[in-house]
Amino acid sequence: GFAASVSKAADFEQSLANVSSVTGATKDELAALRQEALNVGRDTSKSASESVTAFGELLKSGMSVQDVIGGAGRTVVQLAESTGASVSDMAALLSGALNTFQLDASQSANVANSFARAANASAIDVGDLAQSLQAVGPVAKQAGLSADDFATAIGLFVAIPAVWAYNRFTTRVERMSVRFETFAEEFSSILQRQSAGDE
Repeated sequence: GFAASVSKAADFEQSLANVSSVTGATKDELAALRQEALNVGRDTSKSASESVTAFGELLKSGMSVQDVIGGAGRTVVQLAESTGASVSDMAALLSGALNTFQLDASQSANVANSFARAANASAIDVGDLAQSLQAVGPVAKQAGLSADDFATAIGLFVAIPAVWAYNRFTTRVERMSVRFETFAEEFSSILQRQSAGDE
């Protein structure tokens, strides 16, 4: 009820204060962040406080307030929704990808969509994707891969062995099924002969 609402409001204000102290955002910038966080909290399953947390992570990574309220902040929250990961983890993943592949914030939605597709289409989870980005992202960038190519490649590295294992498993099951059918037919034939011999 009322106490829960007051608590949520206090959490939201504290989150804003934390962002202010860490980033040095101006009063006008905080007002803009506040309004965008309330909008994102209203439009998504994440709270306004969670939105502010994501915004703070993006700002700490060097993104401007204008870029955060211009769509990058909302993108992080939507990425968290689509993958089931925390907004903090998604902010770190997105800012890491943008930095690694030297992209500006206007590419946030494209990068987020690529990473969400990779995570949702394969057995890789977002934490593994983040570790992969940290470990081999710079090499991928140096080799000329885009963030989209990188996400696809990492998803395939996980998916291909899974498909191979599935195919191998189904082939073995089919072979065993044929063997059991052959055995059942031979056993049935033996039982019929014995039954006919007993008569």
